[in-house]
Amino acid sequence: MSCNSDEPKQTTLRFWHFWSEPTQQRVLDSLIKAYEHSHPDVRIESTPLSWSDGKAKLQLAFNAGTQPDVIHLGLDWFAEFHSGGVFRDLPDTITSRSNVISRSDSAMRSQAAIWCVNARAHVISTKSNSRYQWVLCSSDAHNVIKRVLPMLWKLGARSFYRDTGEGSHAIISANMDSTLVNALWLLRGVAVGGALIERSRQIDESLLRGDVSNAYTGSWIIDMAHDRNIDFLDVMVEESILNGDVLAVGANTQNNTVATDFVAYLTHFNQARAFCAAVSDAGYPADLAQASADSVFTSSRLRRGFLETALISRPLPLHAKLLSIEPIVEDMIVKSYTAPSKEEIIQIVRSAKSAIVEIEASGGSR
Repeated sequence: MSCNSDEPKQTTLRFWHFWSEPTQQRVLDSLIKAYEHSHPDVRIESTPLSWSDGKAKLQLAFNAGTQPDVIHLGLDWFAEFHSGGVFRDLPDTITSRSNVISRSDSAMRSQAAIWCVNARAHVISTKSNSRYQWVLCSSDAHNVIKRVLPMLWKLGARSFYRDTGEGSHAIISANMDSTLVNALWLLRGVAVGGALIERSRQIDESLLRGDVSNAYTGSWIIDMAHDRNIDFLDVMVEESILNGDVLAVGANTQNNTVATDFVAYLTHFNQARAFCAAVSDAGYPADLAQASADSVFTSSRLRRGFLETALISRPLPLHAKLLSIEPIVEDMIVKSYTAPSKEEIIQIVRSAKSAIVEIEASGGSR
């Protein structure tokens, strides 16, 4: 029996991603199947990761040289991996679809395909009998900063922990000054004045029950409110934190052409639109201008509010050591809630700044 040598060789593309919840996985799988249908010589081997241990799994894979062909990362993680030289450059036709990454970060920008973006918006309750005016996030990794930092900006620390345009070279410790101390002291006044202090998930539940009059939260609240027939939430549009999802191609892939084509497919507006329309917490396609003209993203009051927030927001610093610095900043914020005096806050900030300076000066992470 002879072998037909004219049959095309099938390429298996390994794709690791963090869209692991059932609805997210189902929608992503449908897009993958559509790609495979139009590319019968390609099979996508999809591996879901969790936010709790996915970073460690990726690090192990990169260290062992077994990383996947295509990698999905949060924008705030991308800079750290990028600094290790583990990604390939992508065509400008893909990387130019979004201006989330500053053009001054040309090396980083050339390897990041922004898939979708979203913002932490200031959501308010129109109910008049809320028990608490404010809610602050307690010790909850990755959430204290994203739920409290916009408050610090409003309280005067406008330059702290911002994307300064210098990206991976930004010095976060430089803006840990008297304006930050004053903002934390004002925040402490909010805390002791009767704010609800809760973990991230409980904050959303309190908002949905109408127990708090406002909170910073993510766009997942849109579906949560819809599923419970809640119509008393709205968005106060103001500058906040812009988050993003990035696709990158591994530097040692043997399937660069196919991997690049698959990244181009997923990040194309049509596919990103389909994904974001079905998964509200994915946010919006990277081309926010085009999304703004799409009724899918503007017909709902809440969804339109999150989109308008995203349009005027900026990402956190794309810093190679951000994930090492983040827990220090979050600990500083939480300690300030119960500081007995402004002098104590000065000491809290001074201690945090010292630890961050050490990380910024080092060649590795803490």
